[in-house]
Amino acid sequence: MAEVMRIQIALNDGTSHPAAHLGEAESICTADRLNGTFVTDDYAAYDFARRRLGYGRVHDTIGLLRESVAISYLTTSEAQQVADAIRNTGRKLRRGHPSTFTPDYFEPIQS
Repeated sequence: MAEVMRIQIALNDGTSHPAAHLGEAESICTADRLNGTFVTDDYAAYDFARRRLGYGRVHDTIGLLRESVAISYLTTSEAQQVADAIRNTGRKLRRGHPSTFTPDYFEPIQS
């Protein structure tokens, strides 16, 4: 619990409720201990987790949709529809993605 609290404090921007970011803190701590991955669209949590867990262990919704396309679970058009549906419900995706998606945006990124 102490480690979760330290992470939660690190994620707090000073204006959030003290109980804010508990889910993100627990998930980051669990991913760290189990050598797992962490998925979030919260910009601050994404950056914090990326520094702590390293590249490749932190993803956002768009990354998951691209992975789903890469393994042929979704087509690029279906991935676009999912992302659009998320935004249409008022939810936000992590900053840095375009305001309008096209199917080719969900092609897996070649490394």
